[in-house]
Amino acid sequence: MSSPARHWRSSARGASTQIRERLTRARGCSPEFVRCDNGPEMTANALKDWCRFSGAGVSYIDPGSPWQNPYVESFGSWVRDELLAVEQFSCLTKAQVLVEDWREDYNHHRPHSALGMKPPARFAKAWRAQQDALAASLRSPYGLTPRDGDTPTLTSEPNHRLSQQVDP
Repeated sequence: MSSPARHWRSSARGASTQIRERLTRARGCSPEFVRCDNGPEMTANALKDWCRFSGAGVSYIDPGSPWQNPYVESFGSWVRDELLAVEQFSCLTKAQVLVEDWREDYNHHRPHSALGMKPPARFAKAWRAQQDALAASLRSPYGLTPRDGDTPTLTSEPNHRLSQQVDP
């Protein structure tokens, strides 16, 4: 019979891989590198396998060097100080509800100094709009439109006019 701790580790390993797969599909590509500590052996092995098959590299932080991963360390500090240290979870459902409430507040309502005092969700929305506008400004007026993974090709546009008219 397997221990509850072993089952949890294997569930966490599977969930971690599923989340990475979902994010990769949503973004259309895998990350260039995944930065992480060495973590529990089974999770680390699952991460190495995922990186190998997805083409992502692994960038390990040195043991005992949290300054090499400041964003995660800062986030972990916020979670610990504002949620884990002040809440008592009587059951899994209560923990899920309280963590989701905290996550919603953190991402949608709380301003972050590193993001110009905007909440992450609003910052991400503005950034995406800026990137879309930039991409639109870079489109060729001559019908060159790159498609996902394709090289640009000429397309015919029915209302396209030549910039210089030739007298017949």
